[in-house]
Amino acid sequence: AFQIEMKFTVWKCGFTIKEVPIIFANRELGVSKMNGGIFNEAVFGVIKMTWRSWFRTYPKKSQ
Repeated sequence: AFQIEMKFTVWKCGFTIKEVPIIFANRELGVSKMNGGIFNEAVFGVIKMTWRSWFRTYPKKSQ
């Protein structure tokens, strides 16, 4: 959630965002920690962040 919110805020402040792709290897051992709670946090976190941005002003990047 932190990375998504940070990128969104930086973009709203007028900065350019450039991402570097990461290649993840497939899991060979163990079990994924992904569950419904994590999924809900991601989906509803983005919705909440977008909603809050409608009522907030962001400082613009200095030229």
